Amino acid sequence: MEKFQQLLNQSNDEQRKLIDEVIDRLLLHTAGDDTYRFPLNALIGSTGETLEDTGIVRIKNTSAIGNSLGYPHGGIIATIADGAMGRIANAHAQQHGKRVVTSNLNVHYLATTTDSELIATGSIIKEGRTVIVAECTVTDSTGRELAFATATFQLITPRT
Repeated sequence: MEKFQQLLNQSNDEQRKLIDEVIDRLLLHTAGDDTYRFPLNALIGSTGETLEDTGIVRIKNTSAIGNSLGYPHGGIIATIADGAMGRIANAHAQQHGKRVVTSNLNVHYLATTTDSELIATGSIIKEGRTVIVAECTVTDSTGRELAFATATFQLITPRT
């Protein structure tokens, strides 16, 4: 609590707003709300959904995910692309009692944006016995393509 109070005392209004938003998301996560399934989702504010043939991850474009130029950080773009592809790959793997882990991720950055939201949409290219290969396009909410990614996911048997 002492460190938290120190953090609040040292923060400006914009930083306090960010802290408040992160706390709100973490409270949802710890309460079991499925909006932010994992702590990372709550920290960065990404949400997702899995459709029949598509994984989608969304994140608001705020200063919290920005790089030194004020554009979305490439690592955040890679993270949501991996998440979108991982969602659909995992959904397919679970049909066979398996899960997936990323074994390779390739990202091609195409443009920057100041738009309000980033959207990663992933789909499967090829599904094999031991790996799934997927692709993803990351756009902003205007449809501008920001990145194109591919990934390979290794199928694993979950430990019990």
